[in-house]
Amino acid sequence: MIFHHKLSDREKLTVILPHLLKHNDEHAHDIVSLAAKATAQGEHEVARELTSIVALSEHISAHLRAALEKLGTE
Repeated sequence: MIFHHKLSDREKLTVILPHLLKHNDEHAHDIVSLAAKATAQGEHEVARELTSIVALSEHISAHLRAALEKLGTE
């Protein structure tokens, strides 16, 4: 017999937030690579914008980690 357990909203948060954190960190890593490529191509203004995006992504990740800590899962 298959048991179907409906997740509570709190349980959903403990599943979704780590996924969002990983996803956000992966995107930040990709953007770092793009910034390096932009710099290599002489697109310094583009690289600066991308670097700003990485900083914002790191800020978002910090908040996601804080939320996970408050849930007691980090």
